[in-house]
Order: sequence, then structure tokens, then C-alpha cells
Amino acid sequence: MNREDINFGFLWEDKKGIVLDAKHPFDEKWDDEYIKFRNYVENASIEEVIWLIIYSYRDNFPRDYWTVVMSKGMISKYIIKKDNYDIIDGRHFIHKEISLYKDYEKTDLMGFSYVFERIFHFNKDLPLKRIVEDAISEKEYVKKQMDNKTTYKLTDSPISSISITDNVFELKINKNKYRRRNY
Repeated sequence: MNREDINFGFLWEDKKGIVLDAKHPFDEKWDDEYIKFRNYVENASIEEVIWLIIYSYRDNFPRDYWTVVMSKGMISKYIIKKDNYDIIDGRHFIHKEISLYKDYEKTDLMGFSYVFERIFHFNKDLPLKRIVEDAISEKEYVKKQMDNKTTYKLTDSPISSISITDNVFELKINKNKYRRRNY
């Protein structure tokens, strides 16, 4: 399966209203695409997954399924809290290239939390510069190089910045573009 075979609209479409004693129309519409998405993420290379994470945030703030679909199961029991970060050892993820995952959550004005910063450490070098530049090629951005770290600051995007080294990927959210999505 290719990513072009999946309609990713479920990441951004609003889920309106509450439905009791029946399946929500949103779920009726998008369940098959979500299953394709989950299968794709489980079987795709880590390079494709990183591209897809960037793509999902590039133009609109998405629902955040990433930790769930990338993990081997009940990931919440493996979370370690340290310095305001949720940290998960890479062995709990499907993709063996992940050595460590960290996210930093913020809380919106209604008390809902969202991932503000997402960091992947990899146990090998990856072509992250190529992946990032391909995924953001349709956006305006400023690229800065400092030592072995490259940072991309995006304009008019839910992504504030992406910083990379050969084996670290860090995505920061533009808090002004944050939008809560119902699940």
C-alpha cells in the first residue's frame, strides 16, 4: 500500500455532535481510512512515517494518533515523566530504528492537553534533511544550520519548527495554529 491510497481527511475533518446508541457518522465515514492508515504506519519505513508526521501537521492541526499507531500496544504503561516530558523507550515501538521518544504536552484554555513538541531519537543515521525538505517543499520556511543541527522555521503552518541532526528529529507546534480535535 502507498500513502497515496489513503484519504487522510479523518486527521483534520471536524467531528460534530454526540451520537448515543449508534455509531457516529464520522466513524462510519472514516473507519476504513483509519484502518488503512494504521496498517500503513505499522508497515512503512521509519522514513515514510516521519514524512507522514510532517505532512499531517504541515497545513492543518491534526488529530494525534501517532504514539498509538506506532507503538506495540498499551504504550501508556511505559511512559516515564521527566522534566515535563513524557519519555518512552524505543523498544516499545514497532519501528526498531526508534531508540527514544519524547513529547512535551501543553494544556489549552479548556483544559485539554496536546503535544507541543515531539522528539524522536534514532539508533542510526537517517536521511532526515531529505525527508523534511520533501515534506515541507510546498511551504515557506527559513533554514538555519548550526554545527550538526539544521532547523527549519515554517511560515503559516501548525509546525513552528523542525530541528534535525543525523539521528534526532524534533517537531515543535505553532501554538497559534493549535486546534482541538474531537476523537
